[in-house]
Amino acid sequence: IDPQWRTARSLCEQLMYMGILAREETETGISLVPPLVITHEEIDWALIRLYQALQGSGTLPIQVPLAF
Repeated sequence: IDPQWRTARSLCEQLMYMGILAREETETGISLVPPLVITHEEIDWALIRLYQALQGSGTLPIQVPLAF
């Protein structure tokens, strides 16, 4: 994550609002830890939200469509 764009912490906070727990590893990196048993649908759900969080800015919740 480019620190001039946003912090890893702010991205983790936005993901939390979107239902994904992530951990700030460094100022420029985050860590995602999915459960050992996860379905393809759950992975798709999380990837949509991660993509949107990376496209957005700040820590406020953003609109999440049901599909790409």
